[in-house]
Amino acid sequence: MARAKRRAICFCAALGALALASCGEEDERRPVASSQAPSQQAMSPSGASIASPRGAGAGREWLDVGDATAPEVFLATRSTPKGAPPASPEAVAEIAALLGEADVVFDENRRMLANRTLQLERMLGEISVVETPQALLAGFIAVGRAVGRIGYSDLCQHYFNLRAAGARRAEALAVLATPAAERRKP
Repeated sequence: MARAKRRAICFCAALGALALASCGEEDERRPVASSQAPSQQAMSPSGASIASPRGAGAGREWLDVGDATAPEVFLATRSTPKGAPPASPEAVAEIAALLGEADVVFDENRRMLANRTLQLERMLGEISVVETPQALLAGFIAVGRAVGRIGYSDLCQHYFNLRAAGARRAEALAVLATPAAERRKP
C-alpha cells in the first residue's frame, strides 16, 4: 500500500514538474523584491490597471513579459468562473494587496506570481480541489515568512503534490511551513 502511494505521489510530482517546466519562464527571477506599479496605464480607483494593449481577455492563459495588464487584474479576470460576473474592484484590490505582500516574500515578480497562482489554481481544479487565488497567495505568504527563502514556483509544486496525495489545505500548508531539516527528523 505504501509503495502504491509513493508511486502515485511520484507520478503527481512528475506531472506537476512537467506542467511548470512547460511555461518557459522558470529563469525569470530578480535579485531584489520590488513592488513597481505598471506605468503609463489607465488605473482604476483601487490603483489596478484597467487597460492593456492586448487586454486581459478571458482566452489568455499567461501574462506575458512586457504585457501592460496589471497582474492583479489578469489574475482576478482569469480566475472568475465562466458565466460568473466579472471580478469586483474589491477582489482586484485584495489580489493586488496579496501580490504586494508576496512580492516582498518571494523572488519572483508580480507577473510570475500571478501566472503561477493561476496555473496552480487550474492544476488543483483538475484534481477537484477548489481554492481561490486569494487563499493560495495568503497561505503561501505565511509559509514563505515561516521558512524564509523558498521559490514560489517550488512552493506551488510541493503544495500541489501534497494536495494530490490527499492532504487537506491546512495539513499541506503546515508541512510546507515546517523547515526541511525538521521534516527529516525521525
